Amino acid sequence: MKMTKRYKVVLTPTESGYLVTMPDFDCNTFGKDIEDALYMAKDAMEAVVETLHDMGKEIPEPGVKEYEASSKDIVKYVDIELV
Repeated sequence: MKMTKRYKVVLTPTESGYLVTMPDFDCNTFGKDIEDALYMAKDAMEAVVETLHDMGKEIPEPGVKEYEASSKDIVKYVDIELV
């Protein structure tokens, strides 16, 4: 049965777009604008989830890892389907 979970992503503006931090997955990606950054975050998290699943490892729960966003950061949430 598939389950959807919502994970925090933090978008940090840069000169060429947005650095995307995904605290629960200890990884980053990049997008040229907010829409692209959220798409890239979802794509990266789905790849990590699939890899963890294939390795028989636990999928992190949303919000487990603390992350302090700065005042220039944009905090968003991305829904991921888990197997």
